[in-house]
Amino acid sequence: KRIIETSKKINEPIDVISNPPSVFLELFEPDKSVSLFSYYLWDQSDAGAVIMNSEGVYFEIDEEQTKILMLFFSE
Repeated sequence: KRIIETSKKINEPIDVISNPPSVFLELFEPDKSVSLFSYYLWDQSDAGAVIMNSEGVYFEIDEEQTKILMLFFSE
Protein backbone atom coordinates (compact mmCIF):
# COMPACT_ATOMS: atom_id res chain seq x y z
CA LYS A 1 0.00 0.00 0.00
CA ARG A 2 2.85 2.37 0.84
CA ILE A 3 4.39 1.86 -2.60
CA ILE A 4 1.18 2.98 -4.26
CA GLU A 5 0.84 5.94 -1.88
CA THR A 6 4.33 7.15 -2.79
CA SER A 7 4.17 6.40 -6.50
CA LYS A 8 3.49 8.81 -9.31
CA LYS A 9 -0.11 8.95 -10.55
CA ILE A 10 -0.21 9.00 -14.36
CA ASN A 11 -2.71 9.25 -17.18
CA GLU A 12 -3.87 6.05 -18.83
CA PRO A 13 -0.80 4.80 -20.73
CA ILE A 14 -2.44 3.48 -23.90
CA ASP A 15 0.85 2.20 -25.33
CA VAL A 16 1.52 0.11 -22.19
CA ILE A 17 -1.93 -1.27 -21.50
CA SER A 18 -2.50 -2.33 -25.10
CA ASN A 19 -0.64 -5.48 -24.00
CA PRO A 20 -1.95 -7.88 -21.35
CA PRO A 21 -0.66 -7.15 -17.82
CA SER A 22 2.39 -9.10 -16.66
CA VAL A 23 0.99 -9.78 -13.21
CA PHE A 24 -2.27 -9.55 -11.27
CA LEU A 25 -1.70 -8.88 -7.56
CA GLU A 26 -4.39 -9.34 -4.93
CA LEU A 27 -4.17 -9.09 -1.16
CA PHE A 28 -6.86 -10.64 1.00
CA GLU A 29 -7.87 -9.88 4.56
CA PRO A 30 -6.45 -12.60 6.84
CA ASP A 31 -8.87 -15.50 7.48
CA LYS A 32 -11.51 -14.00 5.20
CA SER A 33 -12.32 -14.02 1.53
CA VAL A 34 -12.34 -10.23 1.30
CA SER A 35 -9.98 -8.64 -1.19
CA LEU A 36 -8.28 -5.60 0.32
CA PHE A 37 -6.25 -4.55 -2.71
CA SER A 38 -6.00 -5.69 -6.30
CA TYR A 39 -3.64 -4.37 -8.94
CA TYR A 40 -2.63 -5.11 -12.51
CA LEU A 41 1.05 -4.64 -13.24
CA TRP A 42 2.75 -4.06 -16.60
CA ASP A 43 6.54 -4.37 -16.71
CA GLN A 44 8.43 -1.59 -18.48
CA SER A 45 11.75 -1.68 -20.31
CA ASP A 46 13.41 0.45 -17.59
CA ALA A 47 12.67 -2.32 -15.01
CA GLY A 48 9.95 -0.17 -13.46
CA ALA A 49 6.25 -0.84 -13.93
CA VAL A 50 2.85 0.66 -14.51
CA ILE A 51 0.16 -0.36 -12.03
CA MET A 52 -3.60 -0.03 -12.30
CA ASN A 53 -5.73 -0.33 -9.18
CA SER A 54 -9.28 -1.71 -9.03
CA GLU A 55 -10.66 1.80 -9.58
CA GLY A 56 -8.84 2.19 -12.90
CA VAL A 57 -6.25 4.67 -11.59
CA TYR A 58 -2.74 4.28 -13.02
CA PHE A 59 0.57 4.69 -11.22
CA GLU A 60 4.18 4.47 -12.31
CA ILE A 61 6.70 2.80 -10.01
CA ASP A 62 10.46 2.58 -10.30
CA GLU A 63 12.71 -0.48 -10.41
CA GLU A 64 13.20 -0.65 -6.63
CA GLN A 65 9.47 -0.42 -5.92
CA THR A 66 8.76 -3.09 -8.53
CA LYS A 67 11.29 -5.46 -6.93
CA ILE A 68 9.76 -4.92 -3.48
CA LEU A 69 6.23 -5.56 -4.75
CA MET A 70 7.23 -8.71 -6.61
CA LEU A 71 9.14 -10.02 -3.60
CA PHE A 72 6.22 -9.35 -1.26
CA PHE A 73 3.68 -11.07 -3.48
CA SER A 74 5.94 -14.04 -4.29
CA GLU A 75 6.05 -15.15 -0.65
